[in-house]
Amino acid sequence: MAGRRSDPGRLLQALVQLAASELKRESGGRAAARLAERAARNLEGLPTQLLGVRVHELARRIRSPSRPVRIPLDETDRPL
Repeated sequence: MAGRRSDPGRLLQALVQLAASELKRESGGRAAARLAERAARNLEGLPTQLLGVRVHELARRIRSPSRPVRIPLDETDRPL
């Protein structure tokens, strides 16, 4: 089970914050940038890859001005 402060918990929290940020951005909400920054901060210190997500690449994409943010997946980490 993933606790809130575990690596998987922090990744999942960041993904939720990213989704909320994208929704706010689409609706013109001012909190979008703040949510995106929180998401990027939650990814700090995590392994390079976790749960099939390329974490460091995701943090880079969140901090870039390009939108929407696409979640980079590790294609080699697929179950058989």
